[in-house]
Amino acid sequence: MEAKDFIVVGTSTLGFNLLGKGLDFLLKYNKNYLKMNQESRTRWLSYLLSFFHSLGVSVYSFYSVYDYYFKKKKINKEEEVEVENYQSRDLLIVMLGYFINDFIITRSTWMSHKSDLLHHFLAISLCSCGCFYIKGKKIAKKITNFTTTEFSTIFLDLVWMSQQMKLDTNITNILLMSFLLSFILTRNIGLPITIYQLNTKYKEEFKEVHITVRLSVYLLAILQYYWLFKLFKKIKRTVFK
Repeated sequence: MEAKDFIVVGTSTLGFNLLGKGLDFLLKYNKNYLKMNQESRTRWLSYLLSFFHSLGVSVYSFYSVYDYYFKKKKINKEEEVEVENYQSRDLLIVMLGYFINDFIITRSTWMSHKSDLLHHFLAISLCSCGCFYIKGKKIAKKITNFTTTEFSTIFLDLVWMSQQMKLDTNITNILLMSFLLSFILTRNIGLPITIYQLNTKYKEEFKEVHITVRLSVYLLAILQYYWLFKLFKKIKRTVFK
């Protein structure tokens, strides 16, 4: 990573931190929020920030994938690699700032939500290594295929918020099923396809990536099936009870 990248990471981290403080300020006008303990408030802020982050990343990622596959511009290969590099690295840098901020603000809940802690470690590691390894490489164009997985997080956040606000059960169930569908499409189907492409079409470049990074990518994919298993159990308890 270059010096300017660290500045952007710091700016992104600060930006999400300020957004969190702004949300905290606005939520204090809600009497129920004021009655919550600090851990509950932290969880609310974390999920709200996650919602805005995943929404922005999803829109950008799907547009980039659409732009590449359906509106492919007539530019030479050197320009294409350079354009994809800057777009992908900028996205990863902004995401890195978000994960660093979320990692810090949720420190009081690490022990009670260990899977979230592991997720943060993986996300920060992969974003950092991605910024370093994709520079000047064609695999940069696959980054937005990875980040489309954030689409399912939108529904995860909405499910959690609807449960906390005790909304109508039908609304929560619709959101839960939307989360399940988006999770399977982007994480259990889309993610393995992208990893397969990295191991075939971009095999030589992917082999140059450090073994720990490649193992982290595989671990991330495996974790999706563990979370899918937990999701099915949750749906069985709530929707089909």
